[in-house]
Amino acid sequence: MTHWFSKERIKEKPKPGVNVPREIVAVSPTTTETIPASDSVVPVKKTSQQRVEGRSHCGFKVFGRDQPVKSLDIWLGRRINANMSNIGAIDGLQVDKRFKSIIAGAFVGSRPDYTDYSINFNLFQFGAYVGHVYANKQHREMRTTFAFVEQKNNGATDRRFIYLQHDNSLLKNLYFFGTAEMDLYQNINGAKQSVFNLTNLYLTLRYRVIRQLTFSVSYSARHTPIYYETYKDYVQRLIDEETLQGFKFQVNYRPVRKLSLGVRAGYRARKDDPRASKNLYVWVTYSQVPGIDVAVTLSATILESAYLSGKIYSLDLSRDLVSGKLYAGAGYRYVDYKYSYVEGSLNQHIGNINLTWKIIRKISLSIAYEGVFENSYTYNRIYANLTGRF
Repeated sequence: MTHWFSKERIKEKPKPGVNVPREIVAVSPTTTETIPASDSVVPVKKTSQQRVEGRSHCGFKVFGRDQPVKSLDIWLGRRINANMSNIGAIDGLQVDKRFKSIIAGAFVGSRPDYTDYSINFNLFQFGAYVGHVYANKQHREMRTTFAFVEQKNNGATDRRFIYLQHDNSLLKNLYFFGTAEMDLYQNINGAKQSVFNLTNLYLTLRYRVIRQLTFSVSYSARHTPIYYETYKDYVQRLIDEETLQGFKFQVNYRPVRKLSLGVRAGYRARKDDPRASKNLYVWVTYSQVPGIDVAVTLSATILESAYLSGKIYSLDLSRDLVSGKLYAGAGYRYVDYKYSYVEGSLNQHIGNINLTWKIIRKISLSIAYEGVFENSYTYNRIYANLTGRF
C-alpha cells in the first residue's frame, strides 16, 4: 500500500530553453530550496543498483526476491529502475526478469508531472530493455543495458528514444558508469520524421586510492531533450540551443572511522552562455557524536552562473530514537541568492524535521515537516509516506 503526496511549487520554474545548469535546479528530497545535485555525503556500502533504487522509490514490490533482478521482480508505484537510471522515476508497473546472464524488463505507466512532480496520467509512457550482466571470480560486476522508450502527452508522441547504460566495477578500486540517449522522433511544424540524434552523454570514473581516500571525475554533454507536445511552443528555440558540456571533480576522505570530509567542484557551459556555471560544495560529517549518538553534517555551497550567484549553508542532524524502529532527523539551511539581470535577491531560512517509524519488518511510515521563511512569505509543508514491501 502506497500513497503519493506531491509538492506544490514555491516559484515559477524556468521556461524551456532557458539555460539553467543542473547544479542549480536540483531539488533536495527533503527540502524545496535549490541545491547542487549530489549523492549522499555519508559513505554507505551499497551496490550501484541499490543506490539508484533508493533515490526515488515510493511503491512496493508485488512479487520477487529481496535481491534486485535475481529472478522475477514485479513492482507497482513510483520507482527509478537501476537498469535505466537516468530515464528517471516511473509511475506504474515494472517487470524485471533474469535469464542467467541476460536481463530483460518492461514498464508501462506515466511520467511525473513536469511542473510539480505529482502523478500525471496524461504523460503516458512505456518501454522495454534488454541487458547483459557479467561477474568475475571476485564477484565484481559489469552490466550493460539497451532500452527503448516511448513517451506521450495526451495520446500524442512527446518523445521516442533509445537509451544505453554501462556500469563496470571489474577492476579493483575502479568504477565506471556511462549513459547515452539517442532521439528517434522529430516533429517540427507538423512535419513528423524519424531521426537518430545523440541527445545526452554522461561518463563518470571513480578511483579509490586507499580505503579512506576516493577521487572521481565526470563529463557530460547534454542537449535539452525535446518533448514535442509538452514544449511545442518552444521547439525551434530548443533545436537551436547549444549543447551543454560540463565537468565535475570530487574528493572524499575519511581520516578516522566516524569522520568524513569532501569537496566537489563543477563547471558547465554552453557556447552562447554569457559566462560559465561554476559551483563548489564542501562538507564534513561526524557519524556519531559522543554522548548523544547524533550524526552531524555541516556543508557550504558556492554557486555562480549566468543568471545568479549565491551561497548555501546547512546543518543536518539525525539519530535512531529506538534502534531499528524509530529514526529522526532535523536540519537548517540558509540560502542567499543574488540575481544577475534583475534587481533584488532571495534570502531563505529553511528548517525541516522528519520521523520514520518501522511499523513491522516490511512496512514503514515517514512524516516530515518543512518550513521556508522569506522576508515576505512563509511556506509550511507536511509530507507523509507509507511504504510496504512484499
